[in-house]
Amino acid sequence: MKKLIIIVLGTIVVISLVVVGAIVVTPFATFNVSEENGEQIAEETAQIPNPFIDCVTMEEAQKLAGFNMTIPDAMPEGYSRTAIRSVKNKEIEIIYLNGDSEIRIRKAIGSAVGIEDISGDYTAYKEEKKIEIGNVNVTMKGDSGKVNASTWSDGGYVFAITSNCGGIGLDSSIIGDMVNVVK
Repeated sequence: MKKLIIIVLGTIVVISLVVVGAIVVTPFATFNVSEENGEQIAEETAQIPNPFIDCVTMEEAQKLAGFNMTIPDAMPEGYSRTAIRSVKNKEIEIIYLNGDSEIRIRKAIGSAVGIEDISGDYTAYKEEKKIEIGNVNVTMKGDSGKVNASTWSDGGYVFAITSNCGGIGLDSSIIGDMVNVVK
């Protein structure tokens, strides 16, 4: 009887270690627990690590990305720059905040052929228009006459300006002024 108890307890310990080990070995996974018909069900969802590296200066971001970026000297009233980030040899992102409102400006290596939408805004907006600003074709998306996401391609790079993804955007004239400056 003692041998049977020892075998059962040993088996429980081994199974526990295997389960804990499987959870610890999965560094970029989370588990969503839901209940269905009175039973708890754990679903594993993989997470991709954040590729952005925070930078202190534009010069640092440009060096990391491997290209230069020009941004507006001034933003709409109340917005201040809160982050400069870069993806090595690929992209620069500048983030401006005004309370809960946000503007993101991105530039990445790319081209008009197979253009990537680097805006990060995947909201299905009711309005979409393509306009020419300067000598580039810009796609603007938004609702109620406001622009939330604008994307374009120029000189081997792709660009995006987003404002309050899914919320109230900015006037197209403000976005147009930014597009003229962002290089």
